[in-house]
Amino acid sequence: MLFIRSAIIILLSSCCAFLFSQTPHYSREFAAIKSNVPLQILNNNADYFYVLRYNKSAHDFVVERRAKPDAGILSFTPLQLDSLNASWFDYENLEYSFFSSGNKVCFVFKKTLNNKKSVFIKEIDTLGKASGFKELASIESAANEESSDVFYYVNAQNKILLVSERKYYGLSVKKTVSLYDTEKNTTVWIKKLPLENQTKGFSSLFVCNDKNDLYYTLQTLVVYGYQRKTFNTIPTEVPQIGCDSLWLACLPAASESVIKARLNPKQLVRINSLSLFPVGNSILSVMLGNRKLNEDSEEVFISTQKFDANLKRQISGEHKSLSAELIEQLSFYDGSDDKEAAKKLYDRGESFQSNSSIYMLAGRQDENYCKEFLFWAMDPELAKVRSVKILPRKLFYFQHRTRFHNLNAVSFLHSKNGLSVFLIESSHNAALPPVPFNYHQFDAQKQASGGNLACYTLDENGVLSKTIIEKCLRYSFIPLKYTGNQPDFIYYLSGTKNERFAILQPNPF
Repeated sequence: MLFIRSAIIILLSSCCAFLFSQTPHYSREFAAIKSNVPLQILNNNADYFYVLRYNKSAHDFVVERRAKPDAGILSFTPLQLDSLNASWFDYENLEYSFFSSGNKVCFVFKKTLNNKKSVFIKEIDTLGKASGFKELASIESAANEESSDVFYYVNAQNKILLVSERKYYGLSVKKTVSLYDTEKNTTVWIKKLPLENQTKGFSSLFVCNDKNDLYYTLQTLVVYGYQRKTFNTIPTEVPQIGCDSLWLACLPAASESVIKARLNPKQLVRINSLSLFPVGNSILSVMLGNRKLNEDSEEVFISTQKFDANLKRQISGEHKSLSAELIEQLSFYDGSDDKEAAKKLYDRGESFQSNSSIYMLAGRQDENYCKEFLFWAMDPELAKVRSVKILPRKLFYFQHRTRFHNLNAVSFLHSKNGLSVFLIESSHNAALPPVPFNYHQFDAQKQASGGNLACYTLDENGVLSKTIIEKCLRYSFIPLKYTGNQPDFIYYLSGTKNERFAILQPNPF
């Protein structure tokens, strides 16, 4: 039996090595300036890529356009954020998005004052020429309000949904939503949502399809219990917020009337994560949650429901419980009062959508401690879950004690072989297979330097494999925010006095 298991591990390792049989191409070395911190890589062109940095000495964000494959700088653009923000503002706390739209890149950020919140955009062309700042939305607090705020969401078509919110002391909320087209530089529509309260529900998860129809969720909340958590070594009873009712709502582009469809699975106790995906002329909801089995126990499940564009009928869907094998692997104590898998909260999620698949990650995170993911693949047409795996991770770090704040970032690369997830991992885990997952056997990465670049690939057959792409030798792999639609993966390496980039091309692609 041990021989068979070892043979399987060797086979899976060989398969993963085949996926990445080519050696990464390394750029030349560049002088590293400690005050010039990389934040994000944007890889949406075959000939070049972008690097977003925080230049602390200049107190500004800068955008570098770099050539492939040598990473030489083609253009350098300061964003001149101090022209809108106070000179004392800490840009470590800036809420922003950096993405490409057509032949330009866009930098969107939120400016917060005591009584006013605003969202601005700045665009940069391929020559490095930047536009001025354009205000997309703003909101000012009024005397009769408890609070006001504005939020933004960048959708798959690189259009920006802007949600202005006013909360009143009577626990009612008014929201206005607008859609901004970054390619045409125009506002597509502005819509006022119906008044929200605990009876009618509160809206969240705003997405748009390619026809500019707006979809969102409406839910009423209830406190169903308390769970002890530790904050700064102090045990605290934290209320567990559950869902009393849940609806999917649609506001068509050419209408002001809201259409609704119910989403609640039976015996729902808690929603861990919830996502909406436009799929052709339909909308797909994906929920990871808990439901009651009996008075004393719960189970973790994944629920999918696919509706037509007008929410008039449900096309397909399923409720899939986690397998007994996964439940066993997720049943362990890690400083909490309970070891049950159903007591673990997987609410930190990311997703990747292609034409043929949707992949989702839902992770656990305590204060300064990032833990394992639930990793699953779905067929968007059938709304069926193909496979569910556990993606190992242990990362313990204090975000503001290192100049690299995105160590918990994960990156995606999709190919015909499946989806590959890249993340930092302790070098002590290099020999551990991805399956089965053993929390206590897995070692934690505790700093920016000294970690390996690990790749976990979930293929179309539901097999999870692992390979180590980069070992920490003279350079350390540093995770950054990453966005890309190219058939290669670019990552950043930091040395003592130098830095460089590496380009990984899967083989075959």
